[in-house]
Amino acid sequence: MPDLVRPNREELNMRKKLHKKEMITEEMLDAWYREYIENESDDAMYRLIWCGGCEDFVGECGWRKEADRYELLLYVLPSLRRCGYGTDSLALVLQEAEKKGITHLYAHMPEDEESLFFLKHRGFEETQDGLFTIETGRKPCTKQSCRCRRHDS
Repeated sequence: MPDLVRPNREELNMRKKLHKKEMITEEMLDAWYREYIENESDDAMYRLIWCGGCEDFVGECGWRKEADRYELLLYVLPSLRRCGYGTDSLALVLQEAEKKGITHLYAHMPEDEESLFFLKHRGFEETQDGLFTIETGRKPCTKQSCRCRRHDS
């Protein structure tokens, strides 16, 4: 099972690796750190996903309050997808959200079929406005997964 790590400022540089297509500047990372790490509140949580087997960060997750709902953030490096990191991290995020009194997390319609498949097969339900929602009190549907590929037998 991966661990969710509240990053320090240096570890937050991982966002550049996760989002290579975006031009993330040091100023953007500083602002992100101040807003989501230093001033963390019940309205937002941000964590990096740590794999003890790889001894490296493999993604990011959390939530952020937008208007009247809490939106899920979940991203795993493409090369490490289908290893269970997303499902396990989702379960941990749902637990943390429930502790904060959040009853549902929402996700936008994914841009790719793989992400859409993930949502639909982890217990998310599509809403009328094209969003997907999941109750925080439930566990996402899971299947046995290989975890860290470096330790496959």
